[in-house]
Amino acid sequence: MENLISTSSTTSSRPNTHQKILQYIIHNRQEWWVYAIFWQASKDVNNRLILSWGDGHFRGTKDTASAKTGHGQYHQLQKKYGFDGIDDVNNNNNVTDSEWFYVVSMPQCFVAEDELVVRAYTSASHVWLASYYELRLYNCERAKEADLHGIRTIVCIATPTGVVELGSSDVIQENWELVQLITSLFGSNNNMLLNTTSHLSLNQGTYF
Repeated sequence: MENLISTSSTTSSRPNTHQKILQYIIHNRQEWWVYAIFWQASKDVNNRLILSWGDGHFRGTKDTASAKTGHGQYHQLQKKYGFDGIDDVNNNNNVTDSEWFYVVSMPQCFVAEDELVVRAYTSASHVWLASYYELRLYNCERAKEADLHGIRTIVCIATPTGVVELGSSDVIQENWELVQLITSLFGSNNNMLLNTTSHLSLNQGTYF
């Protein structure tokens, strides 16, 4: 796992296509997902595969989401901390474990073949880890860090252009319907994707 040298930080008031889909996935499921991240696949100058932050949406745990106004807004977190604000997160006692884990994910990228996100992408499949034991036994740093910060289910689903990662503080059993939904939404070409997300309705609130 390596830090990106430079990272795009979108602060537009209009969410992009990937973020619309991530919001839709999180807020239209019965199970409670704390966050969703899209890891974008690319190649570096040495033609190595890199999976880096593409976009994300943070909802929070059930108790913090109801207690904090706007706690689920990705752009508020990004505006609050930015990609250079990890020290601020470390020194802020009001930040929850899951919020910390999400925010410090922003400047990260993955290149090692044994990392969770890379494994999902290179296998063109998905990895679903549910429970303390599965996270601990799966030999990669991402799963171990998730477990240390209260995440009990982590899912990585490969798409043609990257990986969608979902995390929850609940133990959620593998669900093929969700896997197929994500691969379908992210498997469309750009024009189809834009047309699809323009008709997606969110059950909760207005997002920036």
